[in-house]
Amino acid sequence: IGGAIMTIYQIMTLEGWYEVMTFVQGVYHPAMFIYFICIIVLGPYFAVQLFLVVIATQHAQTKESLKALEAVSAMGGPVQPALPRSGAQSRAQTGNSNFSRDGGSGSEG
Repeated sequence: IGGAIMTIYQIMTLEGWYEVMTFVQGVYHPAMFIYFICIIVLGPYFAVQLFLVVIATQHAQTKESLKALEAVSAMGGPVQPALPRSGAQSRAQTGNSNFSRDGGSGSEG
């Protein structure tokens, strides 16, 4: 499957696509050029659409976070950006640890 994905990527980027097309035409049928034209025209279109969806989604999430920060600051509350924390940091702040203070497995006894 990996080889097929790399071959389609190679065709979409126009790097060596002609050699791949002539090989496929020799094995299957000379009319296979239609498949390659479709990949060359439609492949980059769908790839760009995928990137645009990712960018638009991230933009919407950032905009929503900024609105929430503005609402909190308008109410006079402390403004702290929500930074991602690792699991160890969040457990240390909440006191929810799987290990006891003496390094045991968490079972008191």
